[in-house]
Amino acid sequence: MASNSFKVTALSAGIAVALGTAPPTLAQEGEIEEIVVTGSHIRRTEYEGRAPIQIVDAQTIELSGASQPVEILKQLSVNSGSEIYSETGTRGGISQFNVRNLGLGSTLTLINGKRAGISAAADATGTDFVDINQFPLAMIERVEVLTNGASATYGSQAVAGVANLITRKGFEGLEVSGGYADSENDHYYINLAAGAQFDRGGFNIYATYYEQEEKNRTEYDWLNLRLNGNGDQRRSSFLSGTGSPGSYERATLNADGEAASVSVPNPAFDPACTVDCEPEFLGAVRQPDPDCEAAGGVIADPAILSSNTCRYNFADQVSVLKDEQRAQVFTEFDWELTDSVKYYAEASFSNNQIESDLGGQLLSTGRAPGNGVTILPSHPFNFFVEDPADPLGREILWIGPDNWDPTIHCTDITSAPTCQFQTATLRGIHRPLGPSITNTPLTEQATTDVDYARIMQGLEIDLPGDWFLDMSYMWAKAQWTDVDPSGIRSDTYQDLVRAGTWNPFGTRDADPTLESPKDAADTANCFNIDLGYCAAANSNQVRRQWNNHSVAHRISSEKVVDLVASGELFETGFGTVAAAVGGQFRDIEYVQDPDSLSAAGEGGQESTETRVRGRQDVVAFFAEVVVPIYDTAELQLAVRNEDYGEGVSTTDPKFSVEWGINDLIGVRGSWGTSFQAPTVRQKAQSSSSLFISDPASATGPGGSFVCTNTGVTNNITTIVEGAPDLQPQESENINLGVVFTTDNFRASIDYFNFDYTSLIGASTGAQAQVDGQCAGIENSGLPIIPNPNVTRDATGQVREVRSQFVNIGSVETDGIDVNADYTMEIGNGTIVFDLGATFLNKFDVDTDGDGINEFDGAGSRNFSNSDSFGPMPELRGNLAATWFSGNHVARLGLNHIDSYKNDQGNDREIDAWTTLDAMYSYTFSGLVGDGDTTLTLGVNNIADKDPPGLVVNNADGTPQERFNPNGTYNRNLFNRPGYDARAGHDLRGRIVYVRFKHLF
Repeated sequence: MASNSFKVTALSAGIAVALGTAPPTLAQEGEIEEIVVTGSHIRRTEYEGRAPIQIVDAQTIELSGASQPVEILKQLSVNSGSEIYSETGTRGGISQFNVRNLGLGSTLTLINGKRAGISAAADATGTDFVDINQFPLAMIERVEVLTNGASATYGSQAVAGVANLITRKGFEGLEVSGGYADSENDHYYINLAAGAQFDRGGFNIYATYYEQEEKNRTEYDWLNLRLNGNGDQRRSSFLSGTGSPGSYERATLNADGEAASVSVPNPAFDPACTVDCEPEFLGAVRQPDPDCEAAGGVIADPAILSSNTCRYNFADQVSVLKDEQRAQVFTEFDWELTDSVKYYAEASFSNNQIESDLGGQLLSTGRAPGNGVTILPSHPFNFFVEDPADPLGREILWIGPDNWDPTIHCTDITSAPTCQFQTATLRGIHRPLGPSITNTPLTEQATTDVDYARIMQGLEIDLPGDWFLDMSYMWAKAQWTDVDPSGIRSDTYQDLVRAGTWNPFGTRDADPTLESPKDAADTANCFNIDLGYCAAANSNQVRRQWNNHSVAHRISSEKVVDLVASGELFETGFGTVAAAVGGQFRDIEYVQDPDSLSAAGEGGQESTETRVRGRQDVVAFFAEVVVPIYDTAELQLAVRNEDYGEGVSTTDPKFSVEWGINDLIGVRGSWGTSFQAPTVRQKAQSSSSLFISDPASATGPGGSFVCTNTGVTNNITTIVEGAPDLQPQESENINLGVVFTTDNFRASIDYFNFDYTSLIGASTGAQAQVDGQCAGIENSGLPIIPNPNVTRDATGQVREVRSQFVNIGSVETDGIDVNADYTMEIGNGTIVFDLGATFLNKFDVDTDGDGINEFDGAGSRNFSNSDSFGPMPELRGNLAATWFSGNHVARLGLNHIDSYKNDQGNDREIDAWTTLDAMYSYTFSGLVGDGDTTLTLGVNNIADKDPPGLVVNNADGTPQERFNPNGTYNRNLFNRPGYDARAGHDLRGRIVYVRFKHLF
């Protein structure tokens, strides 16, 4: 049975390492182990541990109730801006460390001091990172986070620091654990850890199976209140510009034979007018499908959106939380081949099956002008005619199937001159599928299959003169396969509509058995295979002609050869001078194969995707020396050069000092430079998804795009092209700290400063480019300023923004980390109080590289800044009390994320978020066999606090309210997605969990 003293020692040791007051290993009694400390290549048997390293050990992970690696992040106050939940894009189901919020790829993630292998996904700037969700939770002994730059030791990506996952190497026996949690999305997991040790070596294997259920937006009451009209679909912020069924305009066939909306001279136009003038031309009058609402579409509240469009409520277009099934295994092995040569190896494999509901997809490639679809008069379910009462010929009139009379309603008036009404040629504005497949048995799942594999092996060789050689080779591969069940063969779809074989009108759902009253000639191509006659309902067989699965692949691979020699140089009066020298070779390759339809420009989206392939070879050399300069002080010097070819090379030094002034006080300090080299994708292409606000709308004549802000927020695709001459991003960092130690109390205070320059980002951000279309003419009603990089669909909504990667801008940030713990005895038990907090003083952003700080990112959401940065609350902290008494363990934990400003919403304050967690566990001896069994009950977020909302101010800073001053409903009170996905707020609400662990 695990003793009470061991539990307290384990927790205290983890805290103490974070404070820099204890060695980072818990060696068995009598053992003297030579170790490698995170932040150094030099092996040593003694180390006072004053480097600024924060630790989350296995027991802390258990006490926090974590069931997956991403939940470790909330235990680290220095971590900010990680992507925890990604509704859209390619990063669903993954997460990563982000120390100091300097970018998802600015923290280097290691496994036992070796590179872990990059993900096939990247952030919006094309930066690589490690997906920490790929690793079994059961393998982690502790996570060591070095919180100052470490490129001099480890190379690229160690700008903000290093997160080193240390495994439970040396574990013996068999351990089985698992748990179940009841929350907004239930989840469960089971872990396995096994190991055997022999005279000359041993092996370990760890495995995890984790499963969680998906959660859609409409299943959250607070999201319905914020964004979905509080149950009234007409007021939802998720109303599309194109519905299914759709909306229609009177059209004529252009030279290409496609429907172009009519545009007629305006009789009220006065060429001499200069103020409040009528337009010269008038466009077609749009009408929603008459069966819009009966077919599941939505007519918006006319007080907040135009009611001339049949819209689609895409609140459940994608799942907020994905359905995930993860199977993971990690193995490690070592064996002494001789007394001086040891072989070691690691291998890990992970598969994550990610599923998400997917609603009706958009058609952005209609051949008719403005991405519309041509619907001919001959279509068997086109019951619109040209309105004879409209003298200008702009309007259409719905006759309907009940009133249709072939003797007076004609598809070709020249062949039947006695007909009174001409069937209209229509420009349709719609999506092929909509509410009929959303949250119904027809709902299909978009799936992502994520596979990781990593193999690392090496030799440790004892050399003469107390030197040591470590040689290793690491190979890692990540593969993502995305399968979209709603791929659209755009040309085929439009041909089927044109021929009358596919029915885009609302009759298909409102009256599916309706037989067309048009004559036989008109219905020659209309035949519903499923019903056996020409009916309004569409045939699934016809649907399969245009609705195909689309499949896309992304593969990244990394190969790393490391060679490190370390040992003693000579003795001084204060101790031994030790050194390490070495080299590293890295080969990184990335391949992206888009769906074949998208590559051919025949898919339903605006962009034509191309194959992306790139490779990067890196050669590095480094050296490090540790010099004792007093009995309790040492100096560490390190330097590293990395060469990427093509003239891209960087040399980075680091200087650090540690001094134990006396038994109570120690100090530490460091200065160094770090870098992050351009990635393969940044020299090729990167795409991502983003919610943006649009200052324009299609409210001009004929649906033209004008600068009239209707408060629309869109989810768009951003595509950033690579640039061949990119230079590394560079950082200069300073860390100064003091450590206090007594028998029962330990504390550390560290000041940090990072000056990060030559940032790689889009030449112009997506939001800035969209805003630029109305720069200087906001809300004027004037036509937008054309921008070839901004693509809009038929309704005027932005769908895609393109730009190029460049070196631009900088950020300087500083602040203070505080860590402390206090241990006290109470009766037969012990209480350990621990505190970790980070105070951010500044986060000054120079967005254009002109040397002037345009933005203070401290206390801001940072939405308008480089895509590299996430929200930066000025205070993050955790406070906990843990009680140990015999077989009992109980813990209360308080987690706090400070308030900050929503710069997308004119600096409206996003509320602070404080949650309380509690757990209790009891260890039974002999409950099952001879081993110990620990049962745990816990509750995280006891008060069931919702994530803070992205509330909006008016342009003058006045807070908006749910209803506007004129009494109309304000659907734009909250920015989409309604919460901050990168702030660390947990979407799962109150989490009640039970878990077990049995050691055989």
